[in-house]
Amino acid sequence: IIEGMLFESDKIDVKATGTIRNIGTVPNPVGEVTFIVGEADDYKIKKEDGKLEVTANTQARVKVTAASRSKVYDGTPLTAPDGYEVDNLPQGLRAEAIIEGSITQVKESGTGNNVVKEVKIFDADNNDVTANFPNIDKVNGNLTITKAPITLTGADGTFNYDGKVHKNETVTKVGEFAAVDTVIYKATGTIKDVGNKPNPVEVKFITGSEDNYDIECIPGTLTVTNSSAQIVVTAEDATKRYDGTPLTNNKFKLENLPEGFTINVLIEGSITHVSENAPNNNKVKEVKIFDDDNKDVTKNFPNLMTVDGTLTITPAPLKLTSETDIFMYDGQEHKNENVIIEGLVGTDEIKARATGRIRYVGTVDNPIEWSFVQGKGDIRDYDISEEIGTLTVEVSNSIITVTAVDDS
Repeated sequence: IIEGMLFESDKIDVKATGTIRNIGTVPNPVGEVTFIVGEADDYKIKKEDGKLEVTANTQARVKVTAASRSKVYDGTPLTAPDGYEVDNLPQGLRAEAIIEGSITQVKESGTGNNVVKEVKIFDADNNDVTANFPNIDKVNGNLTITKAPITLTGADGTFNYDGKVHKNETVTKVGEFAAVDTVIYKATGTIKDVGNKPNPVEVKFITGSEDNYDIECIPGTLTVTNSSAQIVVTAEDATKRYDGTPLTNNKFKLENLPEGFTINVLIEGSITHVSENAPNNNKVKEVKIFDDDNKDVTKNFPNLMTVDGTLTITPAPLKLTSETDIFMYDGQEHKNENVIIEGLVGTDEIKARATGRIRYVGTVDNPIEWSFVQGKGDIRDYDISEEIGTLTVEVSNSIITVTAVDDS
């Protein structure tokens, strides 16, 4: 600023030489006065220095925004130390920010947890001029960890019924657990009887937290089908000679019964007489199969086969013997109706007599006439043989004297 009269024809060059950059006040001295036209001696020059002052920049609102980051949980820290943006910074300056934020667990996710801890502003000469910017806006970012998706599927399994408990602990996993977490998982279903049961998955964290995962457990299916065992129950045969008492046999032969099972067999068959003989008359009436808990599981063995046996009564030997007898001729008809019966069983009863007759000298058979008393025997129950005796009339040893009559 030039004060005073400068001749119209004179011309001078003069500048203030002070400089200032940072907040504060410094002199702004008047520099050398150079007359371009005119002479300095023509003037009494007085220099009066000014002042230069820099105040804090309250108009520029520098904004530093920390980055927001997210990831799926993997057991490692999520940070973003170099992630930030600077807005409204005057040209020629640069800003550096310290960002502090680190989370590892899903539960640590939140708003504003990636913090702008410190901001420094530097000029072109790398001088820290942060103090010149009192209005620095720090905007914190968000660090977010989302749950890791895991799908665990229990295995299926099909078993042939054998009375034992079956399981399949295999699990198919889709997704990964973090390396720092120790997790045990298995399918826990069991099945014993014919049918279907779920095979659920059980998960146990030894280290780590289930809260960091979105775990879907899908149960498998365990199936037990009917036994393919070809069990055969065969009623045993039995034979005896007719003795008037019933013939029974509840014994049986068993084939292919799996280990761990017991069996009850009801056999119905009883005959007393030869006339009751018939194929397969010793019937397997009922078969029941029980497991080791004494539970009836017969229905689980659809291939169970039964074979009936045969009871046989053979005829008892029966011998009828007519008497042999000798007579001296006496002109009379002779007989001996006595019959010896050998082998008659129990209460069976026969009427028998020898029917031979003889009068004259010689020998004749003594045949037998017989029959069972009604309701007391069956001819089919016996193998009957007859031994026929004989009747004989011998010449009489009597002395017969014949005396002629005298005649005169």
